[in-house]
Amino acid sequence: MSEQGPLNEFLAEVDSGAFERQITAFLTEVSKSIFRFNKGGKLDVSFKIEPAATSAQNGAGIKVNVISTAKYSRPTPTGKINEETTTETPMWVNKDGSISLLAKSHDDLFAGQMNVTKMTKE
Repeated sequence: MSEQGPLNEFLAEVDSGAFERQITAFLTEVSKSIFRFNKGGKLDVSFKIEPAATSAQNGAGIKVNVISTAKYSRPTPTGKINEETTTETPMWVNKDGSISLLAKSHDDLFAGQMNVTKMTKE
């Protein structure tokens, strides 16, 4: 089995994997209709990525909202059928440029805050 790449990891995390399953279902619908009616179809997938209102945390990256849209057009005997779905997922842009559901690093999360005293048993 091949190693999972950044796009596969991203798709698996958008809407907890539901969006990936949706575009797979759309692709199957379009393909079946093309086979059945010998006419072309279309599947469009887009991602709009915007910073969240409370976007940055020290060392954790930038919090973003990923708006995912999939829409398809599949042929029928006398025309076409269209469907569209849109979801929004809060995610993190990490220091390495990857986008994930959870921040990959919290190394500076408590920088600038008061020191925690080591507690010992006496």
